[in-house]
Amino acid sequence: VEPLYGSPLTLELIYKRDFAGSDIVEETKRQFDHQGVAPSVYKTWKKPLLEIFPDIKEGDRIFANFDPKKGIIFYFRG
Repeated sequence: VEPLYGSPLTLELIYKRDFAGSDIVEETKRQFDHQGVAPSVYKTWKKPLLEIFPDIKEGDRIFANFDPKKGIIFYFRG
C-alpha cells in the first residue's frame, strides 16, 4: 500500500492567544467525535496527548516535521 504522504512535509502553527495544552486535548476529542472516531481511540490517546501538548502563549510556534521513513517530530519554542 502506498503511504498517504510519500514526501517529507512541515506544518508550522503560530498561536495568536494563550491557552492550556488540555484545551488542545479537549478539542481533539471534539474532532474525533465529529469524525466518527471510536471512543476507545480517544481513551487510548488521552493520557499521551495530555503529556505532549504544552501550554501555549501568544506568539508561540509549533513545527511538525514529517518524514515518511522516520515518522513525525514536533518542535516547540525552538
